[in-house]
Order: sequence, then C-alpha cells, then structure tokens
Amino acid sequence: MSKKGKKRRVWAVALVVLIAIAVAGYAFFGNVSVSEDATAEFYYVNDYYDIEITTTLTEEESKKVREMINDGRVVVDNGLSCGFDDSIYLSFDDGNRVKNFYIACDNCPNLKHDGKVVMLSKQDNEELRDMLRKYGAKFPCV
Repeated sequence: MSKKGKKRRVWAVALVVLIAIAVAGYAFFGNVSVSEDATAEFYYVNDYYDIEITTTLTEEESKKVREMINDGRVVVDNGLSCGFDDSIYLSFDDGNRVKNFYIACDNCPNLKHDGKVVMLSKQDNEELRDMLRKYGAKFPCV
C-alpha cells in the first residue's frame, strides 16, 4: 500500500473515532432537557424539620424551572459534588416520560438527573430555592 493510501486510511479511522466519541458524548452528557409540555411537581420530605410537601408548581414557575434546566450546563455526576437527597426533587411529566431532578440540600447550585448533573447559575439557584421556600421548603435541608 502506498503512503497516500495509508494516510487516507489513518484519516478515515480518526474520523470514525471522532464521530463515535461525539455521539457517545451527546448520549452521555446531553439530553436532559425538559419538554415544554411537562408539568412540574415538587416533592420535599425532611424528617429533621418534620416537613412533607407534595405540590404542583404554577405554569409560570414550571416554565421558569424548565428554562433553568434547559439552559444549565450538563456534566457527569462524579458522586463527590453536592449533598443530594432522594426525597427532595422536582418531577416533570410530559405524558411520555417522567424526569426527576434531585435538589442539593447544601445549597450547591446543581440538580441531579439520571447520572448527570445540571449546573445552574448562582442567580437561578437562588431563584429556584426562593420559589420552593414559598411552598414551605427549608434550605439548607439538614
């Protein structure tokens, strides 16, 4: 095989590998967005404060939280970042699929979903927690 043929083969293999990495990266990091049709439920159970909340967010609040999630940066959950609790979360149901986003109890500006973390801006995190406090939630949740 000529040098030109070997170079083409190397470039072809490199291109295939890059495409595979891009597809795997999208599947692993992407696709946590919430559908515009999804309704939002808030669940909060905290034994320390003796609080149990199950409520539906208003349409305006649901829209705002969807925007926060869809605009957030998605990274892999390394398990070391924030104090998530499986009894404090937002649940979105668009009729086809339910997506749960767990809220960090230590005021960390992240939401956890399906092995991924959605990083909110500081402003969005404060706005989200203020919104949920109206329903009786306390942060940080000891």
